[in-house]
Amino acid sequence: MSVRDYVQEVRELGLRGTLYRASWELRQRSGWFALRDRWRGVAVPSLGHFDVSKFVGQLPWSTPSDVATTLNLSLTAVERDQLKQRADDAARGRILCFGSWFAEFGNPIDWFLYPATGRKWTADIHCSRALDEISSIGDIKLTWEVARFSHAYAMARAAVCFPDEAARWGESLARQIEQFVAANPVGQGLHWHAGLEVSIRSFSWLFACHVFHALGVWNDEFVRFMAEALLSAAQHVERQFEFAKGSVSNDHLIAEALMLYVCGLLLPGTPRAARWKRDGLEVLVREADRQVYPDGGYFMLSHNYHRDVLQMYLWAIGFHERSDGPAPTVWRRMLDRSVNFLTAQQNPDDGRLPNFGYNDGSQLHELSVCEFADFRPALQAASVVARSERLYPPGAWDEEAAWWSGSVVKALPQQVPSQPSAHFDETGVIVLRSDEPNTFATFRCGSLRDRFGQIDMLHADVWWRGINVLADGGSYLYNGPQEWHRHFVGGASHNTLTVDGQDQMRHWRRFKTLYRTPARVLRFENTAAGMICEGEHTGFQRLRHPCTHRRAILLTKSGLCVVVDHVFGSSPEPRDVRVHWQGGSLPWEFDAAANRLSLQTDVGPYGISIHGTNGEALAVDVVAGQESPPRGWVSRAYAEKTPAPSLVASWTGTLPFTCVTVMNGDPYHVTSTGSAYSVVTTELFVEFTLQDGRLVTVETSPITANSPVDGRADSADWR
Repeated sequence: MSVRDYVQEVRELGLRGTLYRASWELRQRSGWFALRDRWRGVAVPSLGHFDVSKFVGQLPWSTPSDVATTLNLSLTAVERDQLKQRADDAARGRILCFGSWFAEFGNPIDWFLYPATGRKWTADIHCSRALDEISSIGDIKLTWEVARFSHAYAMARAAVCFPDEAARWGESLARQIEQFVAANPVGQGLHWHAGLEVSIRSFSWLFACHVFHALGVWNDEFVRFMAEALLSAAQHVERQFEFAKGSVSNDHLIAEALMLYVCGLLLPGTPRAARWKRDGLEVLVREADRQVYPDGGYFMLSHNYHRDVLQMYLWAIGFHERSDGPAPTVWRRMLDRSVNFLTAQQNPDDGRLPNFGYNDGSQLHELSVCEFADFRPALQAASVVARSERLYPPGAWDEEAAWWSGSVVKALPQQVPSQPSAHFDETGVIVLRSDEPNTFATFRCGSLRDRFGQIDMLHADVWWRGINVLADGGSYLYNGPQEWHRHFVGGASHNTLTVDGQDQMRHWRRFKTLYRTPARVLRFENTAAGMICEGEHTGFQRLRHPCTHRRAILLTKSGLCVVVDHVFGSSPEPRDVRVHWQGGSLPWEFDAAANRLSLQTDVGPYGISIHGTNGEALAVDVVAGQESPPRGWVSRAYAEKTPAPSLVASWTGTLPFTCVTVMNGDPYHVTSTGSAYSVVTTELFVEFTLQDGRLVTVETSPITANSPVDGRADSADWR
């Protein structure tokens, strides 16, 4: 860490932001927050007169009986049984974490258990000091997961499918809530550290209250008990709201604003209700346009957090229209453009998107049996609420929309998402589609507008016949060993390149980057040969010898993909360039003589090869599952990583540097003479020439008897 880096941090935060953060850090680390609460106390005002029927009447979801109609039509018997098993597991403390793996928290649940090792967090520490134990225990998110009560959604939804079992699940969940409240006094322990966590927990309880009160399982006395707990939670969130507005004004801010707005509506007899409602609504209105760009991209540059925000605004619209009349139009406009942005990058086969940006495995409102990576439930619901249109035919993904709009969802007109190639210039995302919609590439190219996001400029994600063959590495752990966090955040796990061992930006502290990367698109064109895009970034201009990375991509109509990487700039001495391609979690083979990686998929082999130009020698190798330094891993679920082939081409020399990566699902052969290349497949002949890393000419023609190359696909050197 240099003085220059500290100066850059101040420059990017601004003087006001720097002073606020420094003040907050001083109060946090000195123990001032704990002393303040010990001196003032954390007494919560009484609910006073509380009308249970009015409280539950303001909960905005469809009736369980109405949703049951949709569930009975859209879920298979296997899916219904899976939901039932989830509820049974949750009742005995076996909790699905991050939508992927199960952890045993005990029965009754141990709210302080770190499930990976069996160690426990200190229960009676002030919440402001909870993170002090991370270095000795582990990632706090693994214990936060059980206290988010995401399993409450599964138990409530299972009760709708199996009403004869509702009492058992409802009573079990009620005991868990009572035990949590008794074990976690307000302000004490890790579960009160973050306003986001308090808010998520409260949302889970509210949804469960809607279902189990309607089914006659939760009586008025328990609803009042839960409302008192919500009042405590809202007061605590209000005390932290200043920090969210001043320092983490992202999805944390939206969640806390929603919490205050909802509690202001539901608890009107409490002294602060009017202020909570006003302050929460003001932030929710302002942030809808600030956090979601005009092109529909989310400013944190994360698809998973984008989904969380969409779901929170569905809550905001539902509560506003149940209690306050028509919702602000800015909310529906935000949903509408978000749907356009996300569906443009979606794999039509299974609803997945590239694993773009930070992904902590959160899905704040789990209202579907679909897999965590399937975005269809949230996008179907957003389209129904914003447009009164379906995106997808009937299926398990209908449930989330049904909770907001009832069984009428199945009768709404369907507008199938259009998925042409697209350029989202504010966010900096380009989508290239072949003639088959499930063969596509996404390209990250656009100057960073905000401080969020991973170090992934010019990253390319490649999908072939619905399979993510070249993938984003993911996130893995936020609070684990630093070398792993840096690996997954940085260029080493993305499909881009590094120079002299340096990333495009400086990874700073845990969740910051410095020197935001400038980038620009040079070309985005639909040609007779296919889609072509070109872009460059100047993140390496901060190095001692500045240089620029330029990348061009050709995706032919048949799905052949060519990527050209070019690095140019000041080079009085040799530079080290590392080009990286992260394969998906697939079986693989590597032909060292041909520098070719072959991924074995369910629909056939997919080949990737890297070629130098003008006789340049490239050192190419493949590894998977390397521990030190980390390399060859893909994390699709939080706290879970899978070995996957990492293809790297290394080069040392004076700039400029150029290399060409060719990838295709059918056998192919590459030849080159200087900057002129030809690629022949079983069906296609492609010729292109390069100049300064750009595609100057591109011509394609089908293989025929008169083609100027041997079109036979049985030659061994094609593999």
